[in-house]
Amino acid sequence: ALPSSSDLKQQTIVTEPITLRKGYFRAGTRFTYIAQDKHFKESGGREYWPNSSWSTSYAFNFSLSYGITDRIQISLFVPLENYHLESYYLIETPLLSLDYSLSINARGRGLGDCNFMIWYQVIPEKEKKISLTIGNHIIFPTGQKNFTGNISSTNQYGLPIFNSNNIPTGEGCVQAAAMLLA
Repeated sequence: ALPSSSDLKQQTIVTEPITLRKGYFRAGTRFTYIAQDKHFKESGGREYWPNSSWSTSYAFNFSLSYGITDRIQISLFVPLENYHLESYYLIETPLLSLDYSLSINARGRGLGDCNFMIWYQVIPEKEKKISLTIGNHIIFPTGQKNFTGNISSTNQYGLPIFNSNNIPTGEGCVQAAAMLLA
């Protein structure tokens, strides 16, 4: 039995089915923020990045979804990304009695790689019953992929102090993945 129009109006993002109903649109936004100063070792433990390194990134994702049928939904995600990397390395060479440093301060801002998704409910969702949905997403290389930078100055040994406002915001290749939700 189909839900009445008043039942449909009362549904929220928590109570509606996994795919949008036929003819329904949904627009959305998502914000993600990541700060990193550690990484995982091969043994599984965590350790701080060498010397003094810090990285942050955040992205605003805008999405638009549409229900083609009650069991098929398509979505498009458009990310606006911002990256910042600061790193300072002190390199010691005791045999030559030299210590020198390398400094990096790089940023990237702009359109990231767009993501197109399609979902299909193999076993339709019903109240208190199992459901099965499969999906596929394809990432298109819409973000800048090439790294360009400049050397703003050099240290006491003539090594570069690297600064850039042009870190890539995209991967530069098409990617695809399949998903299963139960």
